[in-house]
Amino acid sequence: RCGVGLALRDRGELLEVEGVLPGSPAQLSNKVQKGDIVVAVNDILCGARHGLSLEQVKPLILGNPGTTVRLKLSRGDREEEVSLTRCPPPSTTPAPSFTVHRIPPKPAATTPTPSDSPPGKKAGA
Repeated sequence: RCGVGLALRDRGELLEVEGVLPGSPAQLSNKVQKGDIVVAVNDILCGARHGLSLEQVKPLILGNPGTTVRLKLSRGDREEEVSLTRCPPPSTTPAPSFTVHRIPPKPAATTPTPSDSPPGKKAGA
């Protein structure tokens, strides 16, 4: 199970976005900011005033990689619904794999020596 890169804080009746992980789906969307209030997750109202604590909301945000979660966020006097695709946090994404192949060096070039000269010819003429 994975999330969308949000750090949330319980502010009594409200759940506030405390931070957005760099490179996460939330950050890449450019629609979630620190200080936003999470009003609903997948149309389920959040916060203590609706009977859902932070610990109860986390499992609603988490899910299988590649699936979508809908957040209704409040900023100031406006609300916006944002759909984000879940993925593993950047730190757990496996690094690309590669293989190193060693190429043997080419044999050194040889220079003819007097013993390599054809018969009957003198070397160094």
